[in-house]
Amino acid sequence: MENGAPLSRARGKGWLFYVTGTITVTNAYTGNPDFVFEGFTIGVNSAAINRGVPAGVSRDFYGDLRVGAPDLGADEVVLNVFLPITLRDF
Repeated sequence: MENGAPLSRARGKGWLFYVTGTITVTNAYTGNPDFVFEGFTIGVNSAAINRGVPAGVSRDFYGDLRVGAPDLGADEVVLNVFLPITLRDF
């Protein structure tokens, strides 16, 4: 993006935001996002897991809690572990 290029347009408002100055990227990550389903959901092998920074957002797109180091993007991977139940007579 060049300096002064339109960043976005508000729908129906007819006004633009312009970027001027310098954009600095730090802590850039690369890797396979392992998208599944409709494109918001990341898989368990995603490079985006635990790569975000706390931004005051406590829940993801689906309402799942963001606990610990957040994942990048709209989805927080939630791993459900199911343990077998064994019934015993004593």
